[in-house]
Amino acid sequence: MATIDYSNRDYDSIRADLLSRASEIVPEWTARNSSDFGVLFVDLWSYFADVLHYYIDRAAGEAFITTATQRESLLALASLFDYNPQLQKSSTATVTVVGENVPAGDVIEIPIGTTFVAPATSERPIVYFTSTESASVSASANAIISVVEGLQVNDETVGTSNGTANQRFSLFYNGVIGDSVEVFVQEGIVVDGVPSNVEYQFVNKLLDSTANDKVFSLLATASNETEIVFGNGVNGKIPNTGQNIVVNYRKGVGSIGNISANSITQIQNSPSIYISEILSSAAVGGSNVESIESLRNNIPNSFATQDRAVSLSDYKALVLQVPGVAKGTASYSSGTVTIYAAPFTESYLTYSSAALSVDSTLQTNIVEYYEPRQMIGASVTAASAINLTAVNITATVNVLSGYIASKVAENVETALNTLFEFENVFFNQTLSKGQIYRTILNVPGVDYVTLSLPSTETVTSGEYGLLKKGTYTITTVGGVTG
Repeated sequence: MATIDYSNRDYDSIRADLLSRASEIVPEWTARNSSDFGVLFVDLWSYFADVLHYYIDRAAGEAFITTATQRESLLALASLFDYNPQLQKSSTATVTVVGENVPAGDVIEIPIGTTFVAPATSERPIVYFTSTESASVSASANAIISVVEGLQVNDETVGTSNGTANQRFSLFYNGVIGDSVEVFVQEGIVVDGVPSNVEYQFVNKLLDSTANDKVFSLLATASNETEIVFGNGVNGKIPNTGQNIVVNYRKGVGSIGNISANSITQIQNSPSIYISEILSSAAVGGSNVESIESLRNNIPNSFATQDRAVSLSDYKALVLQVPGVAKGTASYSSGTVTIYAAPFTESYLTYSSAALSVDSTLQTNIVEYYEPRQMIGASVTAASAINLTAVNITATVNVLSGYIASKVAENVETALNTLFEFENVFFNQTLSKGQIYRTILNVPGVDYVTLSLPSTETVTSGEYGLLKKGTYTITTVGGVTG
């Protein structure tokens, strides 16, 4: 008697099993023509079973960190492991507001919360920045102001508490910048019939709070919505029934806000006609919500370290959980651990400096992150810059007949760029000539290639540095020219 092989899970093998079984059970049915009614049912059942097995495999894969492909699945696994994914972070910059023909004795006030604008270009949308301090412009002095990326949203009522545990409220806009969220609950003294707002404080984990702590946490959903999460009465206070929840925050564009110097050129609703010019530094430090690949790497690391920094490997594993850090490693010497942390860099392929700077705010955040997690007596410092090693490539590409040489050269450069995209470089990386050869040879139309640079068989970034794109000199031989 024929048996069903349960390892057969695709259409063809399932169909063959069914027909084999049918030959034993209904031997008089010998038709195998596709127009036969019985064969039609076999085909339909095989199709259905093939689809069903596909979904079974996908569902099984989504249950494990290493095979999950959907953000929603990884966020659920992160919650299971008590891991808080990184939220969107804004870039920071400095603007200089220049006055012209300001009347003697007049002062132009630029209040905190003023909106500055980087107009849209062909490469990015409009980017808004908000001032974090007040300043003034006079006939004798310009204003130098610190700004953070994002457009301010004030007094958004997100809902009313129903008194239950673990309440969640969604913010209206996507692209919420995590560290900008301020939450107020209308539970204070009643003034003119309206209860005043009492501010709740952000905590990374509600589990660390007591029953009376007025705290909240944040959660980014798979659809990029941001939810405010309150406590359960054991870990974090539950807002009383009927109390409104009011929120202030900024919404931004994440890594797109990392823009070049002098891109910020306007003040929204300019306070004076005497403002003639706005200069700005480059905006740096912006990052998106944590990517799927980062979640896949960081969730196991978080569990392995138990949120404690004891060994050097713990320091290396935890560095990626600091908001704003995209890549990192660590070294130890004489009782001090030095953290080398690279912020996300949108323009990495065109980055010209020999070092990637780490702003002072991120350095401070790194040190503060480790303080409650490290052993007594240990000390942490953050490097102010990451050394970059440029990889210069000179290649003669022989092009197959029938291919346009200039187009092949363009595709070779695009393929090489992929090697040096920020997502593809890592600390202590070794790039071999063989990898460069294979990258070029995989481009359609390339027959063979000769490399003059790099002159060595391998190029290394060093233990605490990163590789970056250098100069390309691509010469083509053969193919179609003109």
